[in-house]
Amino acid sequence: MSNYVIGIGGTGAKVVEALAHVLAAGVTEETVNILLVDPDVANGSLERCTQTLQVYRDARELTQMGEVGFLKAPVETTNPKVWSPFTDDAQPTFQRLFNYDSMGTVAAGLLDVLYTQSEKTADLRKGFLGRPSIGATVMAEALDLEQDEPWKTWCGRMRNDRQAKIFIVGSVFGGTGAAGLPTFARLLADFLRDRAGMYRLGCALMLPYFSFPPNADPAQLQAKADEFILRSQAALNYYYQKLRQETGETYQAVYLLGSEDQPPVGKNSLGAREQRNPPHYLELYAALAMMDFFNQPINADPHTHTIACENASQLTWASLPAVNQFEAKFANLARFAYAYWGYFYPRLKAQIAGSRELDRVTWYINFFTKEDLIGKRTAETEAVLDRVADYCKFFLLWLADLHQFTGDFRLGLFDTKAYTVTANREVSIPNDEYRRLYPVRNDKLPATFAKIGEVLNTRRAMESINVRGAARFLYALYQETRTI
Repeated sequence: MSNYVIGIGGTGAKVVEALAHVLAAGVTEETVNILLVDPDVANGSLERCTQTLQVYRDARELTQMGEVGFLKAPVETTNPKVWSPFTDDAQPTFQRLFNYDSMGTVAAGLLDVLYTQSEKTADLRKGFLGRPSIGATVMAEALDLEQDEPWKTWCGRMRNDRQAKIFIVGSVFGGTGAAGLPTFARLLADFLRDRAGMYRLGCALMLPYFSFPPNADPAQLQAKADEFILRSQAALNYYYQKLRQETGETYQAVYLLGSEDQPPVGKNSLGAREQRNPPHYLELYAALAMMDFFNQPINADPHTHTIACENASQLTWASLPAVNQFEAKFANLARFAYAYWGYFYPRLKAQIAGSRELDRVTWYINFFTKEDLIGKRTAETEAVLDRVADYCKFFLLWLADLHQFTGDFRLGLFDTKAYTVTANREVSIPNDEYRRLYPVRNDKLPATFAKIGEVLNTRRAMESINVRGAARFLYALYQETRTI
């Protein structure tokens, strides 16, 4: 049994990025297969998502961290990492894709009626520019699930899975997500029609939750924030009619997520690397919606749940779904990342560089041999330490951004002022404010970096844990940063 996720467009990529951090907290041990879809393969949000998935996989594979308590879930990505309908076309336009110039008079006339000249000639390398009617037509025409990679391999794996749970996520107010959500559902439902009872298909429809100003060139074909509500209304009406007619053939579970407060992302980018929107708490909700879906049995009956914030101005842990299973694990991950990046990793790196400051430190003597940090296994040990540090940095950056991009709403999950994100996107922890990040009431738990070190001084390498070297230390550190 495996779980399958399709993230569509920039919003889909940002939800998958949030999912990676939820998975890192150890909420499941089941494999998650991820496929990203975006015609704008240079999209900045997409780039950050693929980098996060890579550092997750690297940290897990090098360290066997699944034995440790976090990074438990194997995450499988596709090759190529992102599917685009324009792989073979360097300058895709709608009319080029459909050979408009060689069409007959009737077919060309029909296209002229349905699409404007600017829509037919727009450069689609940066996405569908808020035009789902273009995107749906292009993707349905371009995709063959049984022939095109990475779909062929991905769907082949799905067909051999007797309990495949498939989740699709994207926005309904833009172009790519709104086009892909119904298109891929229909294609997958047709592909798996003979596997009824052996798969379950769900989705998260992301309603408007951010805004941006108009582009400097009003004549440029583009998504417009002031059209988001109308586009969402039309999309929801479509889903209502479609799902009412074909309940057993398309989605078996639908999650709707949106926010009345829609903070601006800054400037309007038409795509490529400049479109790197900050993470938003609604993407964390969507990732938790996926976990809710994956935790249900394959034959689960339809049900309706609603969730809303109890405080109109602040999101707290109590506002999150399934918080009893999630809060402690997620806070443990945050405290570990903070302590490791801010205190233990710099000292271990300095030791490798020859500082010798840890030579007489008990926890270092307990968990590391001379071969680990200044001997023949130094390169292997350093690689483990570095990959975990890479993930910790990505997580802390994401967490800080998550707490800043809230508009009039405030997040009360962590106090990210306990560290600083510099102008060049580095995480700086100059002072020990470990107890501030996520306060706990248990006085038996260490409350400072130094106290964590003192507790580790009394620990021994856990030989029963199926890891060696640096991973044994990371296991012990993770245990001492728990919240309960």
